[in-house]
Amino acid sequence: MPTTETITELPVDEGEMTVVTYAPTDGAPRPAIILLHSATGLEPMMLEIAQGLAEEGFVVAAPDTFHHAGRMLTAPHGATVEESMALRAGMTNAGHLSDMNALVRHLQAQSYVQPGPVGITGFCLGGRISFLAVSQGVGFGPSVLFYPTRLVESDPAVPGSPAPIDSATGVTEQMLIFFPELDGQNPPANIATIRAALAHAPVESHVVLGANHGFAQPKDHRFDAVEGPRAWQQTVAFFAKHLPQAQVA
Repeated sequence: MPTTETITELPVDEGEMTVVTYAPTDGAPRPAIILLHSATGLEPMMLEIAQGLAEEGFVVAAPDTFHHAGRMLTAPHGATVEESMALRAGMTNAGHLSDMNALVRHLQAQSYVQPGPVGITGFCLGGRISFLAVSQGVGFGPSVLFYPTRLVESDPAVPGSPAPIDSATGVTEQMLIFFPELDGQNPPANIATIRAALAHAPVESHVVLGANHGFAQPKDHRFDAVEGPRAWQQTVAFFAKHLPQAQVA
């Protein structure tokens, strides 16, 4: 399905956040999904993923969550600690949550977005932001988290603050989580803690055998040519099933 690209400078509490949105060209109201980039920023690969999801019949908004440090900043895969930390200047979990609430309000005000909850998905850092949104935000529906980081840890920018998983009781919508077996950022103990905290909710989680962090990102050197596409097919089917009245291709 052909799509159009729109770039918006969205006012948020802490400045402006660039949002790249892809929507089917027919203009018909479609279910919306927020797609959140990984720790390397809103790079071309992430925009390709967002556009590919939109081609399935969704409106897909990809925000630049590193907007505090500059506009559309990215770091190479395998970046040094210094390069990665430079992108994170000024960001906090609370700031991410505020940004997502602003973005969901913006999407729900658009004529080409179907009324109702907005889906959300993200990779790595984006998985954590997705969790913050669905557990504490307003207007969010089903979510897909790819190898979310720091769910069981305090905000690095706010030592001693609650960990995202502490708000797990706020998760009430359908959630799908992919944990790569070889990902050192979510060892078995972390996965067990997350699953226990979400036992009350309609959450499905998978440990992807033989896969590593980045397995679902096509241009990451850890991309898994079998498990990556399989997880993506599951993601598309998940959103088609759980976003209300989804009019997908």
